[in-house]
Amino acid sequence: MKLHVSIHDVSPAYEAQVFHLLDLCHARGIKPALLVVPNFHQRAPLADAPTFVDAVRMLGVDHELFLHGYTHRSAERTGMRAFVDQRIVSAGEAEFSNLTVTECAALVDAGERVMRDLSLRIDGFVPPAWTMPKGLVEVLAARGYAYTEDHLTVQRPKTGEVWPSLVVNFASRSQTRAITTTVFSRLSMLLSLGVRTRVALHPTDLRVPFLHNEIARLLDWAREQQITASEQFLAD
Repeated sequence: MKLHVSIHDVSPAYEAQVFHLLDLCHARGIKPALLVVPNFHQRAPLADAPTFVDAVRMLGVDHELFLHGYTHRSAERTGMRAFVDQRIVSAGEAEFSNLTVTECAALVDAGERVMRDLSLRIDGFVPPAWTMPKGLVEVLAARGYAYTEDHLTVQRPKTGEVWPSLVVNFASRSQTRAITTTVFSRLSMLLSLGVRTRVALHPTDLRVPFLHNEIARLLDWAREQQITASEQFLAD
């Protein structure tokens, strides 16, 4: 089974947690993709953390670097879609939800400028909370992006190819969410469904003590699978 492993929310705001997750991955021979946020919640600009950026740049030698939104914080919106995306799917972090394609493209522009100015390569784009308007994929295609993903699929924008994909991750906003996502994680490992599967680790996972063991369990399982970078992950 093909597997892609990533660490989300790579930002100076979570420096210690990001490197702890990296240590857990590296101890098992796993080199996860790093989903970089240029200015997390508008309080952790990469440009103000040169030591952190240097470390990420060095990791970029053998880890994929994905642009992961710009601030990872949503604008205020009303309506059912906004309620679902910002209150159920995320805690107000679905940055690209309920925005126009033009607004989203401007945020991608801003993120690309930061990454470019800091000499950080961009190997793909993953929207915060896996949520974006459909038309944004066409924007990514025009810019030559080779990889993006949402909740249910992984995509190669520049060719229009789309594949179904399972995401295994933990939610730590409440004890109930932590438990239910742990059950889902264990079932996914047990069943080993024959679809492209993504393991997505978040720095906030570490704030729930029992999730430490669950992350280790998941990574122990992952290293027995066919772990690939995005290009091979999308190959038939």
